[in-house]
Amino acid sequence: MFYFTSGARHQMRCSLNHYQAAPHRIFCAALAMLVCWALSSAPAYSLPAYMTPASPHKPSALAQSATQYGFVQKADNQVLLEIESGNVNPSTPITVVMLGKNQSYVSAQFVRKLGVKDLTVPQLDRYKISPADSGRCLNIYVIKLARPLSGFNYGIAALLPAASFMMEGSKVAASVGSLPPAHFRSCVSQEGVHFSVWLGKELTGARIWHYYLALGYDVDAGDKSNCKCQPNDY
Repeated sequence: MFYFTSGARHQMRCSLNHYQAAPHRIFCAALAMLVCWALSSAPAYSLPAYMTPASPHKPSALAQSATQYGFVQKADNQVLLEIESGNVNPSTPITVVMLGKNQSYVSAQFVRKLGVKDLTVPQLDRYKISPADSGRCLNIYVIKLARPLSGFNYGIAALLPAASFMMEGSKVAASVGSLPPAHFRSCVSQEGVHFSVWLGKELTGARIWHYYLALGYDVDAGDKSNCKCQPNDY
């Protein structure tokens, strides 16, 4: 559905005055104004809040829910959690989802909190953490997985108990109260990996969380072991 702003209508009126000497152009402009009026007079249709398309302007309830998800990576023989929440503590439930064709999940425990300022530049580079991230309330924690995951390097963490998670075939889903189940996704672009959480189906539900990991080198999106990103992943 298209809408014209008042500025656009003003420009259309100006164009109509400009083309007074050309009858056929007047007809085209008048027809365009008629279409504009018809579209702007039609009742607006709103999707349910939980089905709002992926957008940086998320409804408040979804935005609040998004703060409980974070990016997890294995670095220097420890597992790091990057998340907006600054209240992770020993009593906080944490579940880590390992992504790929056959997903899995495992509970984790809080170990300690790190500060971006406490990390050296080489550490920041190894962890793929940008110092600028501290400006968006990024918090970094060391966590411990309840059991080792073979081949684990990256994943998504949720501040939810493992009891909230279930398997749907080869995919992991999480119960988030009255909202549709959360689903977890990763895909590769030209030089990085996109991680995301969706309420409802992947790519068509509401994307409530997104993280981009810049690898700094080309990734073979055509490799069968990689999932190639789709337009809604960006």
